[in-house]
Amino acid sequence: MKVTILNAHSTLNPGDTGIVLGQISFLRKYFPGIAISITSRTPEIDRSFYEPLGIRVLEPFLPAPSNFPDRKVRGFIKNLLNLRAKVEVFRTLLESTLVFLSGGGYFYSYRRSFPGPTFFQDLVSPILAATLRKPIVFFPQSIGPFRNPFAILATRKIIESDRVRRVFLRERVSLDNLTKIVKEKDRSKLALCPDMAFLIEEAALKEFNFREEIALPKPLLGLTLREWTFPSYTREKGEMMRKAYLNSLVEIAMSFYAQFKGSILIIPQVWGPGSFEDDRPISKEFYLGLKEKIPEENLCLFDNDEVLSPYYLIKLFSMCDIFIGTRFHSCIFAFLAGVPFISIGYQHKSSGIMEMLGLGRFSLDISEVSKEMVISLIEEILNHPEEIRSSLRRNMELIKNETENILLKEVVQFLS
Repeated sequence: MKVTILNAHSTLNPGDTGIVLGQISFLRKYFPGIAISITSRTPEIDRSFYEPLGIRVLEPFLPAPSNFPDRKVRGFIKNLLNLRAKVEVFRTLLESTLVFLSGGGYFYSYRRSFPGPTFFQDLVSPILAATLRKPIVFFPQSIGPFRNPFAILATRKIIESDRVRRVFLRERVSLDNLTKIVKEKDRSKLALCPDMAFLIEEAALKEFNFREEIALPKPLLGLTLREWTFPSYTREKGEMMRKAYLNSLVEIAMSFYAQFKGSILIIPQVWGPGSFEDDRPISKEFYLGLKEKIPEENLCLFDNDEVLSPYYLIKLFSMCDIFIGTRFHSCIFAFLAGVPFISIGYQHKSSGIMEMLGLGRFSLDISEVSKEMVISLIEEILNHPEEIRSSLRRNMELIKNETENILLKEVVQFLS
């Protein structure tokens, strides 16, 4: 039995790696012996991670120039003309019993006139699978926002294909977005299902050898940041809001140290594939903004030599007493580590998934972050740590069981 997972992102983004690991864990748990292939935006990098797990990694059928930050034109043309790789994808799809679209959020477009090249890369894959008459299931997605009519039309057309059997959405906003877009007869395909990173295999996590020691005074506050240009606004307004976001986090960190005499651990989670996705520059900027304000023994920028796996990050986050994540999958990793967390959302996926978890009050919009709001939540968490951690553990079991039950009901008819 063979399946293909299309549109996996890149192991340079551990959040998306967590999604793929959850998908692999689910499929192998319920369908032993299944052969899994994935298409990835950075296959040369990703093979070293996935192939030891027995996962075949293929190039995307259509490249996107943004996948080649240092050699855009040359890399794009080389991939575009690689007929052998395209034949391999074509043959793999033909041999597949079922085709999945990897979970995540890539059917959106902030451009007013026309979607960017990555949108088309993600669109071509399900079109090819549908053309080959393969049944398609969307692992839990975030859909939208859309700022141009073509992106809406293209997304609607693929979902209305008779080969698309089920589209799982990972939060209510995406479900509402699609309900408005697709025809009434296709709305029965849509269903809510939690993010696949919640299904990262516990056994593999327990076996992961973690030797890191973080010798910082407690309580320990972990943070992830991300570059964000606030694309719904003008460039000038976006720059102002970015500055306000960064300044607010600096104030929060300073207040945390002043009030609790604790420490700050800054973790650049994502390294690419494009420069806009690299968390290291803004993390360093944040660190430098704190370096003169917080003693060296209470401040650490986690500077690793290579991108960290989800297993590593979950173990690392487990050392924190509280976590603040702009990268939403860092919040999921904190959740899996049993660590109380606060989410700073830059897209609706963050607030939507937090509502699904029953943690909506610990979710803040990136444009509205304030020291007062966050410190108030931190005080609540630190005043009731065991109560909150116990609640997270109970919620974790519920969300894992719910996710598996929802998916199994739909997938078993194709793979049994």
